[in-house]
Amino acid sequence: MSHAHSNGLRPKLNTQGEKNGFSKLTEAQVIEIKQLLAEGNLKQKTIGSQFNVSRETISSIKSGRRWQKVIILPNKTVA
Repeated sequence: MSHAHSNGLRPKLNTQGEKNGFSKLTEAQVIEIKQLLAEGNLKQKTIGSQFNVSRETISSIKSGRRWQKVIILPNKTVA
């Protein structure tokens, strides 16, 4: 495949995130997962069960091995 890509015979496709055919999560779901992780009230296994993915997937999202381009901004509280 790399030969075809490098010679322009086959275009390189962006298959990151939900554009990947094997992705079980949408970007909106990953944002929600990251918010739940930031709150720290639920275990990774519980979050995984809510989204029908493994605890390992949640761990990969938390550590940045997966979905690293999805960034959530911290909530700003007004006093």
